[in-house]
Amino acid sequence: PKQAIKDFANLIKEQITNRFNAILDTVGLLGSAIKKVFQKDFSGAIDDMKKGASRAVDAMTGVEDSFNKATDAVTGFIDEQVREANIMSGIMDKKEKAAKLERDLIVERSTLEGKIADLRLKARQKDEVSAADRKQALLDANALQQQLLDKETEALILKRDAIVAQNELSGSTTADLDAEAEAIAAVNAQIRKKADAERKLQREMNTINKEIKTNKKQKEKETAD
Repeated sequence: PKQAIKDFANLIKEQITNRFNAILDTVGLLGSAIKKVFQKDFSGAIDDMKKGASRAVDAMTGVEDSFNKATDAVTGFIDEQVREANIMSGIMDKKEKAAKLERDLIVERSTLEGKIADLRLKARQKDEVSAADRKQALLDANALQQQLLDKETEALILKRDAIVAQNELSGSTTADLDAEAEAIAAVNAQIRKKADAERKLQREMNTINKEIKTNKKQKEKETAD
């Protein structure tokens, strides 16, 4: 087609023009560099020599500003590698923090679960413990349980975020996507577990508060009589 022939002719013309201009520039820049050496402008001479080398590459390739284009391409590649390295570092940090939290929780859970059980038992001993003391025992048990739940949630969130970030960084297999879905579901389940514990506490607190209120009215009545 005529357009294809025309485009090919323009390409040849551009290549010849770029190379011819590059040769002229190279000669000029090298001459300028020699002149600056005699003038003791060594910094300027080095700059001209760099530019001359760049234009020489342009003359050989027929591509205008080839040196800077190649530099930009390399710089872009390096920047991308640095960005990915930083992301990977963040992913590793999350995994390490999650692993440490889970290790710490093994010991902490073994200690706190016993205390929580004792406090909940005390909160149920209506015949032996006053309503006010049972209420405080219930609050203390809930505080310890929430402490465990918060740390468990933090570990699960760190693991989830690490998996999501890793899948976004590279091609994900079906197994990777399954692991991501499971990690997200685990966090959601943990959030529900915390909410359930809070609702249970509220129900128990309502019962004890009613008991305290009833006891107070009964004592006031007895005093009045």
